[in-house]
Amino acid sequence: MRRLLFLAVICIAFTACDKDQAEGTQEESLSLGQCKSQQVSGDRISLCYETLIEDSRCPKEVNCVWEGIAIGQFTFTVNNNRHTLTLSTTSAGRFINDTTIGRYKIHLQELLPYPSRSPREAVTPSASVSITRQ
Repeated sequence: MRRLLFLAVICIAFTACDKDQAEGTQEESLSLGQCKSQQVSGDRISLCYETLIEDSRCPKEVNCVWEGIAIGQFTFTVNNNRHTLTLSTTSAGRFINDTTIGRYKIHLQELLPYPSRSPREAVTPSASVSITRQ
């Protein structure tokens, strides 16, 4: 298994905002390279992609018995209350791809770059995460 460590760099911006009136939730979808922050319903929230803990996913060009897994470490802060999260690309066995902190559900959708057998330029890791206010 490969273990890679990447430190977060601050970068602010959300990519989309949706309000679901029927369920009373607000969803923030974001793709992050390192950190994102925003004011949501009176709460100051921040999500940082801290570290790629593991990436044992099967490369695109290879047929594997198991798809593998990628695990990232994130920091989620609500009004100065900091929480460390470990989320994976699959929810199986002891692995989880979402969690709830207070009124917010955080769901890991994807970790990039996806492994490949062919050589490529170094790419800064990124994650796609959705945050739903419940």
